[in-house]
Amino acid sequence: MPFIGTQPEVGGYSVLDALTASATASYTLQLNSVNFSPASANQLLVSLNGVIQKPGSSFTVSGSTLTFSSALTSSDSIDFILSMGQPLLIGTPSDGTVTASKVATGAITDSKIAALSASKLTGALPAISGASLTGISAGIEMVDQWRLTTTFTGNQNPITSNWERNDTTGYGALGSAMSNSSGTFTFPTTGVYHIGFHALIGSAFSSGAHSQGCWIYVRTTTNNSSYANAAIAQQGIYNFNTSYFSGGSLYAEAVFDVTDVSTHKVQFGFGAGQGGESCRGDSSSQATGFTITRLGDT
Repeated sequence: MPFIGTQPEVGGYSVLDALTASATASYTLQLNSVNFSPASANQLLVSLNGVIQKPGSSFTVSGSTLTFSSALTSSDSIDFILSMGQPLLIGTPSDGTVTASKVATGAITDSKIAALSASKLTGALPAISGASLTGISAGIEMVDQWRLTTTFTGNQNPITSNWERNDTTGYGALGSAMSNSSGTFTFPTTGVYHIGFHALIGSAFSSGAHSQGCWIYVRTTTNNSSYANAAIAQQGIYNFNTSYFSGGSLYAEAVFDVTDVSTHKVQFGFGAGQGGESCRGDSSSQATGFTITRLGDT
């Protein structure tokens, strides 16, 4: 009679080629002289010496090899081996019929998620907490800015005084501030930092005062003792025996990996070529100062 619903996908029942018992436990299964590999031992009905054998204990199957639990003899008789067809296939589930409990834990791999197209993501996605997420940066969380409040003339390396944190209306800082002790600045936390130092420079005004060039320095230490120049900028400002002013601006930057806040620190310096050059300061704008940004974890 016709089958109501989806026709099951099953294999046929077949009697396999006859086998002759000998002094061995293993035999090759064939159907019409071609090796036959059942899905499992449960697919076979095996009669030995007139007794139906139990799959899994009396015999096992691996590929096309049937192995009895013990070796036979030539006096034994393998009566018949019947293949009872392929296991029933359920076909493709209908849309919306597979529930969460039917999906095995860990069955959906990263590669399957990566292959998910954007068109499959519809509707509002649930909010997630970042408390348990790893390897995700929250972005820049620390920016700090300091400046020189007064002008000085001549070399200062490092610049030890007249520093203040930006307090002009509209200034926006992020995170914890740098701390200052006589021009030595300490970082609030470990991390990789970008350091940008800007200086407004000028020559002497008086007649007879010579100006030749200026330098600025970003100086860092990793042992809280010996400092090295992490960045240098230079500009010539020439004024020989005139009262005309010449000036300019300098910018130097460095990236500094702070692995220990007690040993990794930064200073800023100014060099005057002839001794009469000036570094300009202002308490209401960034004439000379620096900006430090934490880029990420060390």
